[in-house]
Amino acid sequence: MEILEHFFLEVIVPIKIGPIDISITNLVLSMFIGVGAFMLVLVLFSTKLKVIPGKRQVVAEMLVNFVKRGICFDMIGPKEGDRWVPLVASVFVFVLSCNLVGLIPGMYTPTLNPIVPLVLALIVFFTVQITNFAKNGFLGYFKVSFIINFDSSMFNQFFSFSSRTIAVIA
Repeated sequence: MEILEHFFLEVIVPIKIGPIDISITNLVLSMFIGVGAFMLVLVLFSTKLKVIPGKRQVVAEMLVNFVKRGICFDMIGPKEGDRWVPLVASVFVFVLSCNLVGLIPGMYTPTLNPIVPLVLALIVFFTVQITNFAKNGFLGYFKVSFIINFDSSMFNQFFSFSSRTIAVIA
C-alpha cells in the first residue's frame, strides 16, 4: 500500500459511450455518498415541523439560519441576501458534506480534486455576472463592475494599515 494511495482516482464502474468516458470513480461515489447522506439527514430533520420545534428541527433551522443570517445577510445585506440564500446554501452544504465524507478513513475527499472547487467557483462567478447583467442592463453592468468608487475612510484605513506594517517590518 502506497502512502498517498487515497489521493488517486480509481474507476469503480467503467462506463464508456463512444469516445466519452463517464465512469464512476471514487470521486463521484464520495460526492454521491456525501450529498445523499446530508439530504437524508436534512429531510429526516425537517419532516413533521412544529411551532415549538424539537431537537431535530432545531438543528435544521440552525443550519438554515447560519447560512441565511450568518453568511448571506452579513455579506450581501438583508435586502438582496434572500435572493442568494438557495445558491449559497447549496454550495455550503455540498462543500460541507464532501469534506465530512473525506474524514471517513478510506474515503476520497471530493474537494481535494481541483476540478470540484473550480466548477463551483465558475458556477458562482457566472451566476453573479448573469444576475448583475439582468438586474442592471448592459451599461449598468459595466458601470457597476468596472468603475471603482473609493471611499475615503476605506482608502485611509488601507494606507494607514500598510504604512504601519511597513514600519514594523523595517
